[in-house]
Amino acid sequence: ITSRTKKQYLRRPTPPYVFNKDCSQAQGLQAFWPLGEPLATLYYDYVRTAGSFKLAQTGTMGRSPGPDGEGLAASNTSGANDLSVASAVVATLPYSIAYWFYPGDTTTFMGLMFTSDGTLNNFYSSGMNPGVPGAYYVSSKSSEGDFGATASTTFLANTWNHGCGVWASATSRRAFLNAGGAVTNSGSETPVALNQCHIFAAFATPSVFSGSICHCCIWNRALTDNEVLE
Repeated sequence: ITSRTKKQYLRRPTPPYVFNKDCSQAQGLQAFWPLGEPLATLYYDYVRTAGSFKLAQTGTMGRSPGPDGEGLAASNTSGANDLSVASAVVATLPYSIAYWFYPGDTTTFMGLMFTSDGTLNNFYSSGMNPGVPGAYYVSSKSSEGDFGATASTTFLANTWNHGCGVWASATSRRAFLNAGGAVTNSGSETPVALNQCHIFAAFATPSVFSGSICHCCIWNRALTDNEVLE
């Protein structure tokens, strides 16, 4: 699920998925979207047996090989397409996300995962930092301010990268890229009234991610550095 997923976990991932409840990365896991369903218009959350966090598709998504070269990923080439669910999944801190992403370039501002109140007033976001080639960032915003952390390492175009954001508290948000480059921002803020989650998007249509994403996860706790590495 986290950075070693490529070699350890996802060999020809085919539902139904089975989770080892004793694995540390399974603790607090609230949603897991592989995004490899063929010809899907709804993408199922494989943590919830009832699929309570099904992602609805806007526009048309393609398929591409995942980070292991075998499993599938959802791919997008249009600025009008995204995946969303009418739930924040996790609406209070702590909060962690992780996924694999395959960008077509390193310079375009694009959102990867975005949880908000339906406006730009309260949100948690992750994506590609504008103006800094290869920069990966996580951020949050509320009436108290707008703060973000950018990983110290950079991602590559046309290859699979692992992104992870960890919001441990109102004064701690961390960005990890490919299990390293951790940077912490300590500005104080607590987004409220969160009610939706988007994949492939942040803020608005112009920042929709063009590329492939798979194995998106959300936890209701702060992942440790070792768990991100694993």
